[in-house]
Amino acid sequence: ISKAQATNELMADLGENPEELLGSSPVPAELEVFLHAPYACRDSINKHIVPVKEKNKHVRDVVCPIELIDSVDTFTRTASIVALAVAALLAFISFALIASTVRAGVHNRRHAIRTMRLTGATHRFIRRPFMARAWWTGLVAAIIAGGLLWYGLDTLSGMNEGSDFAFV
Repeated sequence: ISKAQATNELMADLGENPEELLGSSPVPAELEVFLHAPYACRDSINKHIVPVKEKNKHVRDVVCPIELIDSVDTFTRTASIVALAVAALLAFISFALIASTVRAGVHNRRHAIRTMRLTGATHRFIRRPFMARAWWTGLVAAIIAGGLLWYGLDTLSGMNEGSDFAFV
């Protein structure tokens, strides 16, 4: 923000010209920098951004919301751990549901399986229809899940095209 623009904004807020009262504009020019997510951490800021004040004589002050960045980092770590725990729980539940579904299918066809065994069918022959059905079901489920993930990520990336927040 240039010094003139900052003075105009201050004049609009106060309702009078600060230059008439003080003789000069009390507001300096301002440069606002937005960091990409991988560089918005305490170490990177202390190493690259804060030393700008010492390197450049025109820079009067560098203001970084370090506490805000630390709280966002802490929240992100906590949210990641919670999401990982929920994902592990859901994976366990899905494996349990798949196993019980297979057991129910085998139990439902137990008479046909017993008849096939009595007529001399091999374990491989008996297993083949169960495996084929499981393979096709898994393929269809993977295609549906991939499509839903793609749609969700596409929707999330489309939501913030005009905003300052970037989903990385």
